[in-house]
Amino acid sequence: MPKLRRVRPALWIAAAVCVALPASASGAVEIGRAEAGPPNSRCMAGGNTFIQSNTGPTTPSYAVPAGGGVIVNWEVEATTVDETLKLKVVRPTSVTTKFTVVGESAGFFGFPGPGIQRFPARIPVAAGDRLGLTPGTDFHGCVRATSDPSDIYRSVFADPPVGSTFTTSGPNPQGTLNIAAFVEPDVDHDGFGDESQDQCPTDASTQGDCAPPETTITKGAPNKTKKHKVKVKFKSSEPGSSFECKLDKKKFKPCKSPKKYKRLKRGKHKFKVRATDAAGNTDPSPAKDKFRVVR
Repeated sequence: MPKLRRVRPALWIAAAVCVALPASASGAVEIGRAEAGPPNSRCMAGGNTFIQSNTGPTTPSYAVPAGGGVIVNWEVEATTVDETLKLKVVRPTSVTTKFTVVGESAGFFGFPGPGIQRFPARIPVAAGDRLGLTPGTDFHGCVRATSDPSDIYRSVFADPPVGSTFTTSGPNPQGTLNIAAFVEPDVDHDGFGDESQDQCPTDASTQGDCAPPETTITKGAPNKTKKHKVKVKFKSSEPGSSFECKLDKKKFKPCKSPKKYKRLKRGKHKFKVRATDAAGNTDPSPAKDKFRVVR
């Protein structure tokens, strides 16, 4: 019987992040909350930056959870269309009213409304970082009023740049920013979300496909044969792969399935085949098949 190898399930990795991404991929965590419809209160004049500094026990957290990661997209309810919006990510300091800007999204303008709008991002974050929003002039729907005194947001009449530390007013009246963000793990700490932005989450030097294919022999030679010819069939876990084969002590050479050998010598033989995917990743453990020509 041929020696068969079990196929690994192919790892699905999404393409570049876009506004059509699902709300939360496997492993991603949603922080904050974006809700459509009333009641909403309008933001102050444009140029303010609003920070969600605290939330009550019944309110979703606006802080990045343990482990950190990368914000790959974010949402806000938009009730006007001709405004520029920017997500801010800030880090608390030892002073309650001071925060340091650790990241921000691109500014978005002219999106359709009203309703929940989603925007792409790539913002590396650490545990405890907080969400904020810098809206345009007279933007509606920035804050949702609450009755919980623990729901505290603060503001500053400025758009502080990344790396700066600023002092907020506050606290403002009870409320929560009407925004949400989605944080994906970043195991290799390369600044790309492992679910939708990084096809190689184990190697920080690349974000392209680095997972090798799995090679499987689907039909091997008989364990013992009196014939001096054999045929071996094989496949790859990744469509579009190329193959290399070798017999006994010879070198690997390009081949296709099925691979046929003729005029084989009597005795034991060992066949190996390995797949290379379209990205150039080669199976490090070739599939093997052993057989014997008995006369």
